[in-house]
Amino acid sequence: MLSRGRLGEVALYGPAPQTSYDSAKPDERFFTLLNSSDDNSAFDVLLEKEKRFDPDIWVVEIEAGAVPIEELVSVATE
Repeated sequence: MLSRGRLGEVALYGPAPQTSYDSAKPDERFFTLLNSSDDNSAFDVLLEKEKRFDPDIWVVEIEAGAVPIEELVSVATE
């Protein structure tokens, strides 16, 4: 998942480790921050590399605006 902020900041999130899941809520999906930067081209290169590795990759881009990404998706901190 890619999050682009209003000021040009970009953050890349991926699936959280299995240990982040709560057995009481097995359907809840957690993400973890993989990388963040103001350099959009670096993320484009990274995503192209991932697409070559996994051509069936799904990328969801979120423009959260004034809403923090943590209010839109569950982000694991561990």
